[in-house]
Amino acid sequence: YQLASTAKLVTSIAALELLGPNHRWRTWAFAKGPLRDGRLEGDLLLVGGGNAMLDAAALRRWFTELQAQG
Repeated sequence: YQLASTAKLVTSIAALELLGPNHRWRTWAFAKGPLRDGRLEGDLLLVGGGNAMLDAAALRRWFTELQAQG
């Protein structure tokens, strides 16, 4: 069990050094079609960027914000 914990620590330190302490993972949304009467006629593509904090509640909030933006 210790080897796995040590490996996680080494990986975390390397990522912190490479990316920096202010790095934030992003998830992107792309509309593949026109908006008509407030509805997307096409696909909504979500491109994940490794955000471990993105859960169902966060997705609902995000979709609500996207809808409010048109």
